[in-house]
Amino acid sequence: MLRQMAWNARSGTTMQTNARRQSMPDWDGPMNGTRRPDMRRLGLGRRLRGGLAAAVLAATLAGCAGAPGSVSLSGTHEISVDRGGALAEVNRFRARSGLPPVRYAAVLDKAAERQARAMAAKGELSHTLDGDLRGRLDLAGYDAAAAAENIGWNYASTAAVMTGWENSAGHRANLLNPRVTEMGFAAATGPNGQPYWALVLGTPDTHRRTPTLPVSSGGIRLQ
Repeated sequence: MLRQMAWNARSGTTMQTNARRQSMPDWDGPMNGTRRPDMRRLGLGRRLRGGLAAAVLAATLAGCAGAPGSVSLSGTHEISVDRGGALAEVNRFRARSGLPPVRYAAVLDKAAERQARAMAAKGELSHTLDGDLRGRLDLAGYDAAAAAENIGWNYASTAAVMTGWENSAGHRANLLNPRVTEMGFAAATGPNGQPYWALVLGTPDTHRRTPTLPVSSGGIRLQ
């Protein structure tokens, strides 16, 4: 199942949608339940089955999440990605809809790396296991006027995960967010040896400092 949340700093509005698995030509979609493919049985030239999830920062989102920065990254490491190819593809995709390009931002790269490694450490595809998006960006020192996040699991390459995001409505909406101007991109692996991907998009808020939201027992949990 694909998952999406949305946030706008100006309106403070939140939405969440779930989309059932779709048949797409360039990716195999998420696995049902908790089953994971045996990577050793996947031959060269075969697509990996992967999972996707998308989020846009929610001003009211709290709870049902780990505290930002709480996950130990021990046993994980960042893996090589095609950074030039990723940026070029995002901007090509945006240009087709008449949107301006985005650029890399070092702080968003670090936020994406931490998210990818946190998911790899836990072996879980989740926007909230290491804190919700707002809390994680706050911890990284990024004041966001708008922000969005796409994550993926078990895609074999940068091109494959980009194709998956482009062919999913929620992830596509994040890529085509007209308010974002910057991005960070990373992938990591951990004890299970499978790649976890994170793309964080944002626009810095230059007018005010947004306080960190407390983590409570309520809020939204992505299912």
